[in-house]
Amino acid sequence: MKDKLEAMELKPNMYVRTNDGYISNVNNINDKNIYNNNFLKLGIIKKSSYDIIDLIEEGDYVNGKIVISIYEQDNKYYQYGKEFITHDKMIMYGDMASVCKLENLQIKSIVTKEQFSSIEYRLGDE
Repeated sequence: MKDKLEAMELKPNMYVRTNDGYISNVNNINDKNIYNNNFLKLGIIKKSSYDIIDLIEEGDYVNGKIVISIYEQDNKYYQYGKEFITHDKMIMYGDMASVCKLENLQIKSIVTKEQFSSIEYRLGDE
């Protein structure tokens, strides 16, 4: 089986999402650790990408709004009398179920569902 580092091909300036739901930027990598402001063990990396939008999952909060769904959609449009089809990754988020192309979402903040769950207080769980 391939080593996690080799399988994910982690490189500096990529973003990673850990199994615990933390998102971080990669500054440096050695055989066992990823260095950001602190360090992360390679075995706890769930996803990696140069584009942070690839790390968003349903249930996360983006810009303070919950992500309801992420899906792919084919869109037709016409330009100069010709039909074009695009294959877009879409996101549905917030109380009003706003929908937009994921690439057009201006991300200012992300709180993952794991982070949100770790700090919530549940009544009756005492």
